[in-house]
Amino acid sequence: MTPFTIQELQPLLAPHAAPCISIFLPTHRRYPEAEQDPIRFKNLLGTAEGLLRERYAPKDIRALLDPLGGLSNRDFWRYLRASSSKDFWRAQMDGLAVFRSPDFTAYYRIPMRLSEVAVVADTFHLKPLIQFLQSTRRFFVLALSQKSVTLYEGTPYSLGRVEVPDLPAAFTEALGLDRRESFLNLHSSATNGAAPLFHGHGGPAEDKKADLVCFFRVIDSALWRLLRDEHVPLVLVGVGYYHPIYRAISRYPSLTAHGVEGNFEQATPEEIHAKVWPIVSGLFRAREHEVLSEYTQLVGVGRATHDFLTVSRAAVHGRVRQLLVAEGVHLWGMLDDLAECVLTRGGKVLLVPGARMPSSSPVAATLRW
Repeated sequence: MTPFTIQELQPLLAPHAAPCISIFLPTHRRYPEAEQDPIRFKNLLGTAEGLLRERYAPKDIRALLDPLGGLSNRDFWRYLRASSSKDFWRAQMDGLAVFRSPDFTAYYRIPMRLSEVAVVADTFHLKPLIQFLQSTRRFFVLALSQKSVTLYEGTPYSLGRVEVPDLPAAFTEALGLDRRESFLNLHSSATNGAAPLFHGHGGPAEDKKADLVCFFRVIDSALWRLLRDEHVPLVLVGVGYYHPIYRAISRYPSLTAHGVEGNFEQATPEEIHAKVWPIVSGLFRAREHEVLSEYTQLVGVGRATHDFLTVSRAAVHGRVRQLLVAEGVHLWGMLDDLAECVLTRGGKVLLVPGARMPSSSPVAATLRW
């Protein structure tokens, strides 16, 4: 399943044939709680069916909802018994977002609890995901070893595994078995415990680094296609000598300066999260302080404002570089619409505790010009 990133927002905002069905469901990572998730999803499909009946013919409704699980109990449970469906429900995060129209289908696992709702309209209902993208507490973790490569998406509370197209699962998948065997071709020079000898043409250290460089380039290419429009921190987790090699290759600008060193091949997501969170939480605090200080400086030269109308106009014209939104404030959806406008035009959004906002206004912005 595709993770939800800023890049994924664009096709959802594009025009689609009506009706557009949006389903949001809080999900569970573990059993027995997760056993109720497919049942609740089925109930939401029923809600969507009821909404569709007001305007559409039964055959059109069935064509829309069948790919999401079917309308009858028999069809739905047959769908759940399929192996792919079992895997689908076993690999959830904290929320599930499903979008369906006659010309579009998408599923997203979200590492944030979502309210349970089904919406049928002429466009997709995106406010819950806009709120997710606004979060200042999102981050990614790349757990790197020769035997496993995993990208996680994180919140202050947990990590969820992200499926990345073309990301190699291990060294052998990226470079082939022959390269792997050559890389680890070791023979002891004696039977008395002497150090093993590496065989190769460029010396053991050079050969090993060259293979790692190739391996890491494959990884970076896969991540770059997924994350190139993201700005949230990415923390590297792996043995120490991987870090400088991967950093020299990575094109992701928000790769953190410090990672976590060690062998984490057998570590659980909870164990990795405990090691990573002190790094990213410090970055979030520093980023908030930096943005607020910059706002104060730019107000004096006319490149920052807290006037809602001025911010809104600037957002429409792509002038907003950084939008500050008071955390927990709701203005009939206007703040979500404003954040969506800024994100889709390449700006950034930062949620700030109300007490730390630079004025009593629920919004403030620094401007590109």
